[in-house]
Amino acid sequence: MKKLNILILGLFIVQLSKAQIGKQWDKTFGGTEYEFITSTVATSDGGFLLAGYSKSGASGNKSEAGRGGYDYWVVKIDANGNKTWDKRFGGSGDDILFSAIQTTDGYLLGGYSNSGAGGDKSQASQGSNDYWVVKISSTGAKQWDKRYGGSGDDYLTSVLQATDGSYLLSGYSSSPASGDKTYNLLGTEGFADFWVLKVDASTGSTIWDNASGTPYTDQLYSVVEIDGAFLLAGYYPYGGDDENMDFIVFQINGTNGNFVEDKDFYFGGDNNDYLSTIIKTADGGYLIAGYSNSIDSYNKSENPRGGYDYWILKTDANFKAEWDKTLGGTSDDYLLSAVQTADGGFLLGGNHTLALAMKKVRETGVWPISGR
Repeated sequence: MKKLNILILGLFIVQLSKAQIGKQWDKTFGGTEYEFITSTVATSDGGFLLAGYSKSGASGNKSEAGRGGYDYWVVKIDANGNKTWDKRFGGSGDDILFSAIQTTDGYLLGGYSNSGAGGDKSQASQGSNDYWVVKISSTGAKQWDKRYGGSGDDYLTSVLQATDGSYLLSGYSSSPASGDKTYNLLGTEGFADFWVLKVDASTGSTIWDNASGTPYTDQLYSVVEIDGAFLLAGYYPYGGDDENMDFIVFQINGTNGNFVEDKDFYFGGDNNDYLSTIIKTADGGYLIAGYSNSIDSYNKSENPRGGYDYWILKTDANFKAEWDKTLGGTSDDYLLSAVQTADGGFLLGGNHTLALAMKKVRETGVWPISGR
């Protein structure tokens, strides 16, 4: 089996105890080709849904043959890592699952696809890559699927169930107003904007869509709901040259997705800063996390350790920076996820040059424990 490391070329899960950084169990899931994990969901029954994409046929832990190139692949496991079921969803092309959530009645899977109608996909792509959402039951049975896209490329990176029960589908798009997209690009052809849709939970029908961003290439990777509005977080090229990326966070209202004036925030150093996630913290503020190769400059208080390093920035509720921390080794370290722990600290996960890296930091940004 061609299985390497979590978030690279395989599905390898390590659960950490609350009291200490000690392994409780590990499991490997995959077939004879490549599997990539992109989302892990802690489920209400105490287990987990592992979500990603696979090129394998029915082999190893995978029970269904592939449809085309890469397909969505989800694996449901119990609290001890034992597989309960697995499901594959795809068409004749490549289908890349990027985000998954547990809903009130099952799961919602979201990513992007260039497949035509066929297999598990009921609608052909509008252009090249389109958003593709698959709603499944708690046992993995498909309930409906829906494609959203324009004539260009559209990449869905985040799905969220809003407090009103609807789904928010977020990502970035290089499409002009066409197909399912009603907004033109803010920049010129070849650039991309944040593109957000609010859809009905029963059928996936669009309630509204909206595009936001700068006149340059903006890529969205994380969304948080706050008081009837949404915070969109990603990165954009400071200076407009598609280089020197900075973190960007801004707010849209929940009624129609319009940009909220004076609610846009920018963070970065003098080089590249790529945002992966934003989380709301227990004190009402936010942790903004990603990876950076910037030196000590602007919002960044430390020089890089090697190439790219984890970079986390803690803000208050109004996005005033409180502290930041650079974590890394002599090679490249890519932070991809962050959660706040029961003791007020944060658990950070990502890649360390082809290896899993997890780091635990206290709420003040001190790094007392590390493991690779």
